[in-house]
Amino acid sequence: MLLASCLVFFMLPGLGLFYAGLSGRNTHTISILMMTMLSGALVNIQWLIFGFSLVFSDSGSIFIGDSQHFGLQGVYVEPQLIAPGVSSLALCL
Repeated sequence: MLLASCLVFFMLPGLGLFYAGLSGRNTHTISILMMTMLSGALVNIQWLIFGFSLVFSDSGSIFIGDSQHFGLQGVYVEPQLIAPGVSSLALCL
């Protein structure tokens, strides 16, 4: 699980370089790389603040959770009910 997460993090600069190659101009490479990294950072921050709570909350409806773990409040190393062999912090990553 941790190896797959690291590979996804390494995929972001590769995706930026791919988009820069599609643009056709060498002058836009740095800006496209920065936009890709910025969008990846923004999505990660949103996941940490409220996305994890909506997905992996113990209470709530069957489709969406509640704000029990808003901002990773109460998320520890203990495993979740969904994946008993994986810790909550690894699922968050």
